[in-house]
Amino acid sequence: MNNCTDGIVIAPGSYCQVAVTMKAPHAGTFSGTITFTSTSLNTTSTTQTVALSGFVYGVYAIPSPTSLTLASQAAHTTSVAKPVTLTNRGDLYSALFGTPVPSSSAFNVELGTCTAYIAVGASCKLNVTFSPALVQPYTGTVTIPVTSSGGGTTPSVTFNVSGAGTYVQLIPANVNFGDQPENTTSLAKTIKLTNKGSVTVNITGRSFTGADIGDFAETDTCGTSVASGKSCVFNVTFTPLATGIRTAQLAVSDDGGGSPQTVNLTGTGTP
Repeated sequence: MNNCTDGIVIAPGSYCQVAVTMKAPHAGTFSGTITFTSTSLNTTSTTQTVALSGFVYGVYAIPSPTSLTLASQAAHTTSVAKPVTLTNRGDLYSALFGTPVPSSSAFNVELGTCTAYIAVGASCKLNVTFSPALVQPYTGTVTIPVTSSGGGTTPSVTFNVSGAGTYVQLIPANVNFGDQPENTTSLAKTIKLTNKGSVTVNITGRSFTGADIGDFAETDTCGTSVASGKSCVFNVTFTPLATGIRTAQLAVSDDGGGSPQTVNLTGTGTP
């Protein structure tokens, strides 16, 4: 029954009733308030607040990250897997994850350690790979059904995925120079760029981006273009300008799709 409508007049000794329902988005403990404002015949205004609380049993699974961006990948090749962590934030029941459903066939998801029931507060990791068929950007979602050990309806898990197909492949994707004395230059490390496409790729720029761009330098054999099926190399050196971990990215701009291609660079400056 809910007859306490706005503007209702309640006679002395009488009352009205408010019906309160709870609709929770997921399992867990919820709280709130409901406030009533009334005015007496002498125009005095009063407020009264009632505390509300409730608990919903079940499974509440959340992904981390909620949006996963994979590095640019040469068309018709498969990337290294990147993990997504699934955590059961419910309050009572274990969660079992079903077969992932990507919205785009360019993304493949394996359940990894998420093949058994996950207890409350526990986590598991699944693996996402990217296999573009075309030279173009790709975006999509991955939806994973969830079963609760307590039965009942359980919301599925969804996270976003993105990547770009390209003809250009940079190997390796990550370079670590290790320890290097401050203000001295390391030996060069080689990064290979290969044109996987059927047409020439034009190189339009190369630069360093990130926190410590002044610590890294490069020379290369790429010139202004790389023919189909051919490769060139970037020779990168590390000269730490301070102690501690130093990071940057080598960014190569081109017309092979997914530009700029990037390689993560890191090193540690020592006294």
